Amino acid sequence: MFFDLIKPSIYSIFFGIFFTVIAGIAIYISREMMPQELVYILVFLVLMGEYYISYFFTGMTAFLVYDYFKDGDATMSEAWAAAKKNALTIFYLSIISAIVIEDRDLKGAVGRASEIMQKHLLPIGVGEIAVGFVTGLLTFIGFIIAIIIVLVIALSMYVTTAYHTCLFLWARSVEDAGTGAPGTVKPPAPIAGALGA
Repeated sequence: MFFDLIKPSIYSIFFGIFFTVIAGIAIYISREMMPQELVYILVFLVLMGEYYISYFFTGMTAFLVYDYFKDGDATMSEAWAAAKKNALTIFYLSIISAIVIEDRDLKGAVGRASEIMQKHLLPIGVGEIAVGFVTGLLTFIGFIIAIIIVLVIALSMYVTTAYHTCLFLWARSVEDAGTGAPGTVKPPAPIAGALGA
């Protein structure tokens, strides 16, 4: 069951890497054939896509944790359906996150992408990611280390999302119990363990 709960975090990492490498290489290869302004917009869209992937799978994790503590059961298919149902909301959140990343509006964000491109940081970054990715696949020890890192990052993402979801469930239960009965609602097991209750 625990592996099912952590699956979306693992998917998020792999889909995110795949999307960034493929999109980055495509932009780098075709940049000479496109107007400069279009390249900047595409870089911004890649950034937004990265946020979308992250938020989509975080939403799945939150649903799985919520369902597990509410009903004692959670399935990937239900989590997938719930995330797809909220795809538009996740898209809006991605746009907002991509725009505010350095406290910039849309024009400022595109300008920042322009600055990165002019300094040739994107090609360098894409090259570094691609070389690191290929080296990791070809080198056994690198592959093992990469898997361990991915699992640690996925576990970290899962724990953060699960903790916040449990905190929400506890707060809602306390609210449902009414203000006249403080301290009568026990926190979910993960929160109780963290608090030593």
